Amino acid sequence: CSAAFTVDPTTATGGQEQVAMILEVRDTVLKTSKADIKSVYNALIQGIRSAITQEHSLGIVEIVLLKPKTVPKTTSGKIARAWCRKAYLAKTLDVVYRKSFGGDEGGSSSKNGTAKKPGPLEIESSRARPTSNKLSPDDVQRLRAMSKKDIMAKLKKDVAQMGSISSSTIAEDVALSTILDSITLSQFHGLLESSYAVKLSDEYLFRENTTLNKLVEVVKLGYAPDDGEGGGGALAQPSSQGGIAGALGCPPGVRCVIM
Repeated sequence: CSAAFTVDPTTATGGQEQVAMILEVRDTVLKTSKADIKSVYNALIQGIRSAITQEHSLGIVEIVLLKPKTVPKTTSGKIARAWCRKAYLAKTLDVVYRKSFGGDEGGSSSKNGTAKKPGPLEIESSRARPTSNKLSPDDVQRLRAMSKKDIMAKLKKDVAQMGSISSSTIAEDVALSTILDSITLSQFHGLLESSYAVKLSDEYLFRENTTLNKLVEVVKLGYAPDDGEGGGGALAQPSSQGGIAGALGCPPGVRCVIM
């Protein structure tokens, strides 16, 4: 059984309502060894969040796993969403594991708003956002010269910060749209343009085949070859070619044609 409901807006969420979700876990999941319990629950929660993001583009502030048969229900056996929300806010649910993705609700803060350390099976939410800095031509060259491994690590760090998730749970070969909700994707689009000197079309990050593995190649090249609307080119960069080709910023070995 599961239930989703809105929680009150806070200063941290910009005054916007957020959605929390509670779910019961099966007895078989509860029998997981202590050594594997965090990885199992993290994978489960990430899968749930990815599915919700992909289907509904809905941001979830927290997912809470409960013991079996503990989701509040009416006398007729229906899930009582209002009671679920009340128990969630009052912190009276029989919690097995919880993970926050930003905002002040849930396990990362107390009722009076004073921060507290997460419990043994709670993960503190990360609200930091990567800063957007305009790169100089020298910065761009250094970025393009980075190894693919280092670019991947940098991308993962920024995605983790923007999505308020652990970088260890981010898969490199899945659609980015299943990791970040639509609002965060749009913000990440701006970060790619300002901090990675890569210009992409508005819809590029929402494609099912746009993964972190692909973005590593895009950052390395400075543009996305398969992005027609993005112009197929990076933001203005120094070019080693002279004449008109150099003035247009055409990469070496590429023939630019003025239509």
